Amino acid sequence: MIYNKIINQEHAKRAVEIALSGNHSIKFIGNDEAEQLKQACDELNIKTIAVKSCRCGNLNDQERDCLCRLFEIKNHQRGKKYRTPTDLTIEVLRVTPAAYLKYERGKKQESVNEVKKRVKKAKKNKVAEKITDEQTLQLLEIALKQLHLSLNQINSLKRVAQTIAKLDSSFEIKVRHLAEALQYRQRN
Repeated sequence: MIYNKIINQEHAKRAVEIALSGNHSIKFIGNDEAEQLKQACDELNIKTIAVKSCRCGNLNDQERDCLCRLFEIKNHQRGKKYRTPTDLTIEVLRVTPAAYLKYERGKKQESVNEVKKRVKKAKKNKVAEKITDEQTLQLLEIALKQLHLSLNQINSLKRVAQTIAKLDSSFEIKVRHLAEALQYRQRN
């Protein structure tokens, strides 16, 4: 299974776990690794999109220079596939040689079966529909004011936060759940 071969992309693996738990869609923005993550999600029956970060795929790459001009990057990021709304958006970076060697020498990776067990447990958990925690409401208010979210984006954000709360076996959405959900929003 490709999932077990994903190296140094723990944030992406977490997004896959959230997507499985709440039937969410994911967009991976990056290069070859984004496509590998898409394949892993396809095997797990998750609605997924993989799109290059720019025309050449090297934008924000730690080892390769982006060959695109600024207007090409902007045009690429205005494209339909890049702008397709999803519940979770993850930027995926190229695996460095050091990270790959650490993986080869390192501890055993978590298996997809272990993730599936947590997902199964989370799906049974219930989370309150309304946010009642005052600190969480304050964070939501700040996010709404600063990010200018549409109603669909707000609902998607809340659904992701509820799924994260389920994974945490929490009956209500707390600050940590909403904060993590905010990390998975597409920035533009």
